[in-house]
Amino acid sequence: MVSANTPLLKIIEQNPIKAVFFVTERDYAHLSPGQVASLTTDVYPGIRFSGKIQRISPIFRESTRQARVELSAENPEMRLKPGMFIRISVVLKRVKNAIMIPEQAITVRDGQKGVFEVNPEDMTVKWRAISTGISQDGNVEIISPPLSGQVVTLGQQLLDDNSRIMFQNGQRERKP
Repeated sequence: MVSANTPLLKIIEQNPIKAVFFVTERDYAHLSPGQVASLTTDVYPGIRFSGKIQRISPIFRESTRQARVELSAENPEMRLKPGMFIRISVVLKRVKNAIMIPEQAITVRDGQKGVFEVNPEDMTVKWRAISTGISQDGNVEIISPPLSGQVVTLGQQLLDDNSRIMFQNGQRERKP
């Protein structure tokens, strides 16, 4: 016997499956319905599932300042299951020929972000204020000024303009 209005079962559509994630105000403006995303999960390492953004909430949660985003992903083999933890990657912006530097190269002096650029001719450095753009995988885009050489990534707190430097083990260039 079951009392009235007691749910007995839940019908769940698994193909396509709906994924829900939340975005901050900073990324909200870069999302739009139909935008492509990729999903990964620890259950299937190395496998990427593709999906598309279906809905973007027009309202932010007051407590977190995040908006709900719904994504639809093809799931023909029924690998993705409701309740699984997934990671979603969405390309917010693409920049061609971006100048990228390691994030640890950036220092703050007098309230401005900058880097120490190496002058290989006299083995000195010059501090240059910078404007940054996108960041990915520990690297940051330099929007301005254009950098043409290497930057210091360690020990910047010991440097000033025109400080003399030397490369570790006599190496002048970092090998990939």
